[in-house]
Amino acid sequence: MRARRRDLAAGLALAAGLLLAGCGSSPGASASETTSATPASQSVAPSETTTPSESPSEASGPTATTDPGPTSQTPTVEPVPLSASGVGDIAWDSPNATAAIENLLGTPTSIEPFPEMCGVSGVDQLSYGGAMINVQDDALFSWTITQAEPVPSTVSLPHDIGIGTPWSEVTALPGAKPAVFLDNYQVFQVEVDEGTGASLFYWTDENAPTSQVILVAGRYLLGCG
Repeated sequence: MRARRRDLAAGLALAAGLLLAGCGSSPGASASETTSATPASQSVAPSETTTPSESPSEASGPTATTDPGPTSQTPTVEPVPLSASGVGDIAWDSPNATAAIENLLGTPTSIEPFPEMCGVSGVDQLSYGGAMINVQDDALFSWTITQAEPVPSTVSLPHDIGIGTPWSEVTALPGAKPAVFLDNYQVFQVEVDEGTGASLFYWTDENAPTSQVILVAGRYLLGCG
């Protein structure tokens, strides 16, 4: 079964990725003053006394303080939600999806074509670590979350269910259909009808409450098994 799942990872063509770079004082040469001896018979004129000048603080008065104003803060960036309706505000089949996705999530780690021999053509996969956004002829097609890499913090998942979530949370979702065994992938799958015209798909190794989610997909599952 583990070998079969490795084949699945290769068949899904999900590339790991994601996106996610002193001065010293000058030695001034002061000339030393020479002092001539004064004969005792000559009187010495009394030295003039010098009135100390005012200190800078007395001359200028109190030092003015500057109000730094309110402290600026970096705005919080909310994660882009992946849903049964699309990616953020990008709906399924929206054109120019590649540029729109990059505007939301940044430059992907890689963009790889999905193998046409697997039954679908014109699909490119934009990799953001464990998140894969799929576009067909530059229109939004689907998205997939895998175990290939950690899911980036720039996205959020429906119902907060991701890789490693207990299977019991999937089967308890409204609209969850009974689990089915996919013999060609050797996994169990639950489809969740979100009432949007598209579904969410979840995979696990064993159909047991304590089993864990190993894949999440929105709208379509891209496989080659």
